[in-house]
Amino acid sequence: MIKKLNSTSGSALIWVLAICIIFAVLGMAIGWVALSMNNRSINNNIQQQTYFTARSAVDTVYNQLGGEVKEGEDNFSKYLNEHLLSNEYAIYIDDMGFDEDMGKCSLTGTYDKEEKIVTLSATAKKGAMEDTVILTAKRETTDSENIWPNPTLASQLNSNKKLINNLGKDNFIYYLKESNEEDKLDFWPQNMKEAIFIYVKEDETLTISEMSNWDKSSPDVFVYLEKDATLHFALKSNAPTIFPLYINGYTGSKIKITPNNKEIAVYGLSGATVTDGKINIDESKKIPPSGYGPTGVPATGEESGVKTDKWAKIQYSSGS
Repeated sequence: MIKKLNSTSGSALIWVLAICIIFAVLGMAIGWVALSMNNRSINNNIQQQTYFTARSAVDTVYNQLGGEVKEGEDNFSKYLNEHLLSNEYAIYIDDMGFDEDMGKCSLTGTYDKEEKIVTLSATAKKGAMEDTVILTAKRETTDSENIWPNPTLASQLNSNKKLINNLGKDNFIYYLKESNEEDKLDFWPQNMKEAIFIYVKEDETLTISEMSNWDKSSPDVFVYLEKDATLHFALKSNAPTIFPLYINGYTGSKIKITPNNKEIAVYGLSGATVTDGKINIDESKKIPPSGYGPTGVPATGEESGVKTDKWAKIQYSSGS
């Protein structure tokens, strides 16, 4: 009987050990699966975080497009106007400055001036995870292209018979109320305006010899001559042959060039009569990039005539 019990107890011990091993393996397997699922959940959360961080970056920049820009003040809208929407048409921001738990995010932006489409691409990184979101948006303008800004919004173009300097710095609409002495149109070198308007009062004469600090591409420069007003190009021996102006005139308005055997080219001419000299049209510049019509007329009454920017999102997409 004792021998039989000893034999049975040995067999039971083996079964106990086997069951313990099986449960240990199952426990390890369950633990490994749980850990794997936990890691996957963490990675998914981080992946979602990088996506939403990148999405927040492009939305942040988009919301500042077309924002108010005041001279003498530095803000993000001003930065975008100077670097993305004017002159360079591209930006790169190494760090958007988000909180640490959102990860680090960089952003690039480009602007197609002809198509008026901006492309913003943000890449967010957190740990080993990375995600890129791309937003494209189109610039739209309001108001009719044949309406120019209201002269009531204008600054005075001349002071004591001389034209003021730095056109485009403090305003983009100017009014000549009294004939000036021969002078040049001087533009602010850091101009951010898409268009500048010059209105010449009825029966008065604007006399210019040249245009300075302007690169012949931006901003568009529009001149409107009221009834019987005159635009006088007083050319010197080394005078330019192209004046990048879009000129429109009311009944009786005139343009004259001295010496009268000279000829120049402008970007657009309508309404006014050339009485002395000759003016040609530069056909390559018939359509002003600013969106204002080359033969527009000033707004009247309470209408401002100033185009306002609106941006419409085209799509979001994921980067590779």
